[in-house]
Parts: sequence; structure tokens; C-alpha cells
Amino acid sequence: MENTESQSTESDDQEFSEFLSPISSEEFFEEVFEKKHFLFKRSLGFNDQFLSIAEFTKLLNEQKFSRHEVSIAKNGMRRKQVQEVHKPSKVVFPPSLSQRNKEFLADFRNGYTLVFEAFERHSRNIEKVVNTLTNVFQCTTHAHTFFTPENAQGYKMHYDTDDAFILQIYGYKRWQIYQGPEYLPSGPNRYDPSLHKPGELLLDLVLEPGDMLYIPRGVMHSPMCLDDSSLHVALGIHTITWEDLLTEALGKAVGRKLSLRDSVPFYKNDFSENVAAYKEEFAGLLESVCSESDFIEAAKYFNRFLPK
Repeated sequence: MENTESQSTESDDQEFSEFLSPISSEEFFEEVFEKKHFLFKRSLGFNDQFLSIAEFTKLLNEQKFSRHEVSIAKNGMRRKQVQEVHKPSKVVFPPSLSQRNKEFLADFRNGYTLVFEAFERHSRNIEKVVNTLTNVFQCTTHAHTFFTPENAQGYKMHYDTDDAFILQIYGYKRWQIYQGPEYLPSGPNRYDPSLHKPGELLLDLVLEPGDMLYIPRGVMHSPMCLDDSSLHVALGIHTITWEDLLTEALGKAVGRKLSLRDSVPFYKNDFSENVAAYKEEFAGLLESVCSESDFIEAAKYFNRFLPK
């Protein structure tokens, strides 16, 4: 299945409103989005419309997943589940579908979380949700599905650089939410356990089947499975930021100003003595680039549905 990009329509807006039940999309964008975590408390089985444990089990039994789509994680350590081995005189082919399925289950029984990446390829309902979110936010969206055995933890405390909706499908999972060290971090500011420490504990809850949890990027969280296995879908929203737009706008303007291709004269012996003059020149170049930057031109790079 392919994630086809199309313009946000009334149908998308209606489906997004239903997805956010029991709050409205207006309330979400005004009070929740990028501001705070939020628990969507819903009835048991509400999320079955997106994915059910029966549908997931059927996909597992039918061995639909390739070695490239599944990784495993345990206590914060993640690796691809199956690797091809190539030798100069011999090629060892990857395991058969049946063998691979057995390996998945063996890892699961040994306490590993199975992570099914790009799950929208295997579920039309998840694909539909991904397309709706893509069209509403006008950005890349992905769906990863996490199947965790009882009393296990796939990932330790961390934060992500995308906003996430967590759909609890089966079982119960404890989530501890902490104040993060980075405000809405961008891609380069990825989580580093040696640098980023959790702040105040903001929430300690158990997600039940039907619930949904929104976690803004940069908010630290630690999920832990309880006395039964757990299945949840994480929908990641890679939003377009003002930083992205400015970078694109400046990049296009820079490409049109040929003088910016000249070398900075660090090679001159008197460079350090004339820093003030070069600083003034730099300011002038920056001003000229900004004046030539075009908002609509840059915005259309990310949103091709803007009017001409």
C-alpha cells in the first residue's frame, strides 16, 4: 500500500475530528498541540476501527512481514531482527517466511518488543489514518506498531523529535511522562542519554485498550508493559517548522545571489584585524538575502496546494 499525498478535504477534517474523539480539532490545536501531553480516554475497543488484535494476529500468522520491516528492542537496545549474510564465495539467503515467523515469536518469548515499521503497508485502516494525518498536517506521517511481552520494556526513557499519537490496541501499558530538556526539538537535537535528563514527573498512567495518548516532541516518556502482553500503534507526525521554512526560503535566495559563492577571506593575513568590516559585510549580505526570500515560494515547497 502506498501513502498517497492529497489535499486536505472536508472528509479529512471530519475523519480527523472523529480520530480525536472526545475533544474537537479546534480544542486540540488551541489547547493541546505542541503545548502538552494529553490522554484521550475512550471506550474499550474504540481503537478496533483502526486495528484489532485479531487483525494483527492474522497478519502474524500469514507471515506478511519482511525482514526489513521488523526490528526488536529490549531495555533500550534495538536491532534489526534478521540480517542477510554475504561471503565472497557464498550467499546465505535470509530465512524463509515460516522460519522468520518462528524467530519473531522466539524473540518475543525472550522478552523482546517486536517493532513493525511502516505498518500502514499492511493495514488499510491504519493507512487511511496515516493519509488523514498527512493531509491535515501537510507533512510526513508514519505508523509503527509495537508488540511487547508481559512485564517487559522495549525502550527506556527518551524523547522523540516527532509528535506522536499512541493508540492502545490490546493489553495495558504504563506510561510515565516527564518534563523534557528540549523545547520542541528538531531533527539534529535527537535524544542523547548522556546529555538529556528527565525533569519533573508530569503523569503516571496506564493506557487501556481504546485509549489514545498524545506526546509532543521533546517530552520524555518511559513505557512499560504490565502483567499481559501489549499492542499499540505509534503515529508519528513530522511537522514542518518555521525553521524548515526559513531554511528553504534562505536557500533559494542564496542560490540567486552569485556573490555569496565567493570564498570568505580567512586566507588573508589581515583578516583578524578587519573583523569589524567583514562583520558589516556579513550583515549586509544577510539583509539582502532576507529581502529576496519569498514566503510563498518556500511554503509551496512543503505545501503544493497553496494558490498561485
